[in-house]
Parts: sequence; C-alpha cells; structure tokens
Amino acid sequence: MGMRRFVLVGILLFLPQAAWAKDAWVAYTAGGYNGKVMAFGAPSLQLLKEVPTGIDLHGPVLDGKLLYAVDKAANKVVVMDMATSKIAKTIPLPAKFGPNSVALSSDGKSLCVAGELSGSIAKVDTASGKVESAKVPMKPAAPVYAAITGDGKTCLVSDYVNSVVWVVTLNPFKVTKSVPSGGDNPHGIAITPDGKTALISNKFSANMAFMDIAKMAVVKTINTSAVPIDIVIDSKGQFAYQSAFLGNVVKKVDIAGQKVVGTFDINSRPGQLGISPDDATLFVLNKYSTGLFEAFKATVDGGGGVNPTSIQMIDLKSGKTVGQKPVPGEPFGIVIVPASSIKAGALEAGKDAVAKGRKLDLPAKQKVKLTYGPAKPHKPGVFDAADGPEVYLNAFSHQFAPNEIFVTEGDTVKLVIQNIDEKGNLIDNADVVHGFAINGYAEQTQVLLPRGVAATLEFELDKGGEFDFYCSNWCGSVHMEMRGKIIVE
Repeated sequence: MGMRRFVLVGILLFLPQAAWAKDAWVAYTAGGYNGKVMAFGAPSLQLLKEVPTGIDLHGPVLDGKLLYAVDKAANKVVVMDMATSKIAKTIPLPAKFGPNSVALSSDGKSLCVAGELSGSIAKVDTASGKVESAKVPMKPAAPVYAAITGDGKTCLVSDYVNSVVWVVTLNPFKVTKSVPSGGDNPHGIAITPDGKTALISNKFSANMAFMDIAKMAVVKTINTSAVPIDIVIDSKGQFAYQSAFLGNVVKKVDIAGQKVVGTFDINSRPGQLGISPDDATLFVLNKYSTGLFEAFKATVDGGGGVNPTSIQMIDLKSGKTVGQKPVPGEPFGIVIVPASSIKAGALEAGKDAVAKGRKLDLPAKQKVKLTYGPAKPHKPGVFDAADGPEVYLNAFSHQFAPNEIFVTEGDTVKLVIQNIDEKGNLIDNADVVHGFAINGYAEQTQVLLPRGVAATLEFELDKGGEFDFYCSNWCGSVHMEMRGKIIVE
C-alpha cells in the first residue's frame, strides 16, 4: 500500500456536520508556482484549505499524519501536520539542489528526492531531518521523478537528460547504477504493489516501459501516446494509467498483459495523476484550459492573462468525466484520502477555488522592485547602465536567450524578462505562459509571463556563485528543459 500515490489515513476524528463532510474524499495537491499546499473536496472540487509554504511547490506524499512536499526554487522539504493543516517544520536541502519530486518509503522513515537542477539525489531521514545527497556520475544530468520499492531498500529515479533510471540504495545511501529507460526523456515512474515492476513514461518515445526490478532491466516497451508524463497504478496492480500531454489523453494499460486497453480523452493537456483509494476515480491535473474557463483568467499588471489549470475527475468504470473545475497555481502532484480520516478543524468550509477578476496567485516578493509592462523589441544580453547592469532575457518556446548571464556580486541588477512567443512550439494557443525563477534568488525572482508581457525585477545581487534559472510554469512539451544559468562573480 505504501507504493501508491495515496494512503488510507487512519481515522482521527470524524465530524459529520463539517461543511466538507459531504465529500467522500479530500485531495491534496502541491500548487507549483503559487507555493501552497491545497486541499480540495471530491467530488465537489471545492477548495477546503490553502497553506502557503514557499515558492514553487512539488509533491506531495503522505504518511497518514504528515504531508511532505518539496520547494524547487527554495531548496527545502516542507512538512505539514494533516491534523492541523499547519507547517510542522521545513528541512533544508543542499544549496542549489533544485528538487522536482519526492517519494516516501512505505514505513514513512525515508524520503527520496530527485534534484533536477543539480543532477543530484537526496535521502532525507524523516525523524531526524538528516539529509544525505549524492550527484549522479554523469554530467549534465536531470533526475526528475522518484519512486521507492516496497521493501524500502531502493529508490528509482528517472533522468530525462541521460534517458536512464538511476538505482539508489537507501541504506547505505549510494547511487549504484544506471539502467537505460527504454526510450528517450523518461519522466514519471511508478512501482507495482507487488514490487516486481517499475513502469516508466518515456516522453519523447511516446511509450511506457516495463522494468523488471529483480533484473534491473527494461524487458518490454509499448507504444502509448505523444509526450507521456505521469503514471499511477491501482491498488491491485491490475491497471496503470498514463497521462499524455500532447496526445491529450490518458491511456489505461493492463499491466499483466502489457497492453493498452483503454483511452480517456482529455481536452486540457494532462500532467500529473492521482487515483482514489477505492480505485473508482482518476484525478487528472491539467496544465491548460483553453476555451474552458476563460472568465476565470488571472490578470497580470501591465497586460495579459493567465488561464487557470484544472482538476478533472474520470469515473474509471464508465470512462466518463464526472467533474472538472479550475484551480489556482499549477498543481504538481495529487494524493487522495478519505474525508472521514481528516481531523475536525484541519479544513474549512468549501469555496470555489478561483473567482472572476482574480489577481495572479504568486508568493510575495522580498527585497525586490517588480513592474510589468508590454514586451518590446530589445537585443538580449547584459548591458551597462549608470545605476547598474541591465539584463534583457527573452523567453520563448522552449528556451531563454541568453541562457547564460554574467553579473557582479554587490550590484543592483535590472532584470527584464520578456515573453516573445508568437506561438508555442507544437501548441498554437494563448495558454502558453512562461514562468521564471532563479534557484537561490527565489524570493526575488518568481514571476509568470503571458505572451507579449515583460516583467522587470530590480534587486541586489547579494550572494555570489552559479545559480540555475528555469521556467516555473508548464509551457509545453519541452518545458522541463527550459533552463539557464546566472553567474554572479
């Protein structure tokens, strides 16, 4: 049971009169660029709680009492007490670690964290908070999704740059080997409840790979659909569900038969997935919502709007969509628990997650002046000015220009980031919104940019070194590769 993307939380205190008790389930998500843990009732999809935690939140995983998520921009693990919906503690990860995902061992004692930006993998002892980390022995590298075997001994981590799965022993903590992933650009990875097989989404090969864990080798691949991202498995290990971002579908796969047995049409570019504890409902986190929730766009000062993402629920018996609503942020990961297992007072009365005329939902800035305006033609690069360097950075699908910036510690920099996209690569619609964050300067730099919008950030370069910057909002098929470096000398 610890292998799944949800847990059956032990009943703490059931309060029938609670406003959210009409819902059978509570779904917890990490809100991506809004830096919040969010709880939704299901099937109502009413927002029950928002807990600000950081800058760019990914996860979550649960042990029944605690929720764990990782902050990609701020390099930390966030631990939330589910009985109170309050942050119990944060665990710092190594500087510049850049975590993308987190896995929890079935005994709740260990976290395995994939450090995408640093090319590292970490083990976190949940009791002590002790962190061990190791770089993988290939450069460059991008560990992106993690899964821990049922015996708690091994963590498997996909690496989209090298198209391998890293095998990591947890006791002692060591990266032991790499296994070819069975395709190009592996992302989501999930382990069957019997612990025998790992399933891998190979994004640019449009397949699902079957990895024999005893042999540590891929033994089968099957074609699925374009740009597969995430995988979840039902509690019996009978079926797997794989999202295909560009294919706009979720594929149902018979695990024993190693074949596709169903297709669910999704109209909103599916990303991460979750499944209810009774295996009856699939939860799909959609990256786009073109034409669906236009009235709920968030406004950006200076022009432009950001369409909401959405949660979609699919009845797995009929294959029909039974609910879909817009939500804030860009939820990255979802876990579902029985509503009866959540302690009274932990959640609030349900409300609509997004409202008309809303502002963009971003964490507050620190020690920075931020202004928005229309993007204007300007040569990208670093330019001298009377009051400090001016950096012009163009964002378009799916890269930054320049992708390497040299500046001087102690200067106050004027950083102008412009979304100059005319159309998204392979995705010709108005939803293509780029994000921007500098890992290590996260509190100053997290912004979102609709097409034709520029954000100007003015802040002091108060620490030196090399820092990764990256797109912090899913902008298309090659979003994860949209990265660069700022070198503060």
